[in-house]
Amino acid sequence: MGRELVPPDVLVGLQAVEPLARGRCEARESDPVHPVPQEHIDAIRPYVSCQVWGLVQIQLHTAARAGEVVGLRPMDLDT
Repeated sequence: MGRELVPPDVLVGLQAVEPLARGRCEARESDPVHPVPQEHIDAIRPYVSCQVWGLVQIQLHTAARAGEVVGLRPMDLDT
């Protein structure tokens, strides 16, 4: 169920906006970001603490960003 935080006409207005098109302006297109190869991740394990390795594992399993993971508290996790 929607929470109706904005009026319905705002949605209609947003749907009417055309998406950005490649080459539409002189802004540089960024290169795609690819995942780090698993062997690179495995290679750091002997050099990081168990706490840091735990953060890496959480990122791998949740696709969370580093900034999202380091701010986690035990109460944020449903175990």
